[in-house]
Amino acid sequence: MSSLSLPVDLQVQFIGYWLETLVYGIYLTTCVSCARALLRIQTGPEVRWRTRKEIKWFFVVVASLLFTVSTLDIVVGLLRTMQLFVVVNSDQNGLADSSNVSSWITIARFVTQMIQLLLGDLVLVYRCLIVYGHCWKLAVPSVLLYVTDVAVAVAFISDKNTLRALGFRGSTSYSNPPPLWALWVTFFGIAAIQNILTTWLLIQRIWNIDRQGRKLAGNLQPAPQRSLRNVIRILAECGVCYTTMIVATFVVSLFNSKNAIYPVSDVTLQAAGIAFNFIIMQTGPTHGSKAVPIQDGAQMSSLRFHVASTTE
Repeated sequence: MSSLSLPVDLQVQFIGYWLETLVYGIYLTTCVSCARALLRIQTGPEVRWRTRKEIKWFFVVVASLLFTVSTLDIVVGLLRTMQLFVVVNSDQNGLADSSNVSSWITIARFVTQMIQLLLGDLVLVYRCLIVYGHCWKLAVPSVLLYVTDVAVAVAFISDKNTLRALGFRGSTSYSNPPPLWALWVTFFGIAAIQNILTTWLLIQRIWNIDRQGRKLAGNLQPAPQRSLRNVIRILAECGVCYTTMIVATFVVSLFNSKNAIYPVSDVTLQAAGIAFNFIIMQTGPTHGSKAVPIQDGAQMSSLRFHVASTTE
């Protein structure tokens, strides 16, 4: 009985897929709480379902898309596993083709990772625009970085080699094109800068509002202050964790480590959904109702802090 040893890069892909499934399990548990926060609201001691007008459909649509892309990437990873252990179990040529970084499965997972990060960053930029209210000029750098990242992703996905690998332009057999890897590195580099900048802008704005509120209230209303500080803590924690994964993916890609890229990027994809869900869970009107007044929770859920102050 002949044995077929797996190349190192395929072994690393399995490790990445295993880690991703573990994080995906965590992500699924947060999806339930996120759905409750988006569809239910607390009115006094009672909790009721939101009406159509009360539901924030933007967040519902984004949450649905994040879940769809995350699940799709898990399915594609499962196809890779079945391909290796069922289809190419005794075929050295098939194994070599599967280990090619330009195989359709690898390219498909690169595409899903880009789409997932763009969805997560879209929500981050949206929150930044809402928090700054009429001060759009302060959020312009973050918006420009996001638009640039979208352009890079479109260039990657629309590249003829990507389309060929995904079966849209005939044969899937071709050599690994350096431009695709350069676009991949550029995408994560811009995403890292954009996440650091936008998270800092959000925290700075909310911190300034909290400070102004304390001055106006004369420290007589501590509950709203704690609410804002909780928002800062939540944004900082989620922002640091999510941005750290993006920076790690960028660094690994920058050093052209195609083996280490799989575990890091796979976990980063699922981390985007977890960060989104966690912020919704922690800032929803049903969270921490015993410690935070209902009106503060409602403000936190919509993040419309510009109502309290529209000027610096």
